[in-house]
Amino acid sequence: MPKCPHCGEAINRLVNICEEIVEFILELDENGKPRYYRNDSWPGNWSYYECPECGEILFTSERESIEFLKQKP
Repeated sequence: MPKCPHCGEAINRLVNICEEIVEFILELDENGKPRYYRNDSWPGNWSYYECPECGEILFTSERESIEFLKQKP
């Protein structure tokens, strides 16, 4: 299992943080209060992978993240 280069913890997964563009529909309910309904979404412009133990950013590409997780101790 690979170790985080920042905190040294053995990790078998990474946390993927990514931007997502989300489209909502706004309607008013019977009392005039706003209600939002998710209509659509698509990927944004950035994504990164961080250590689940210390939260440090390790990679910005999926390929590098997969290679890291495949490492043997």
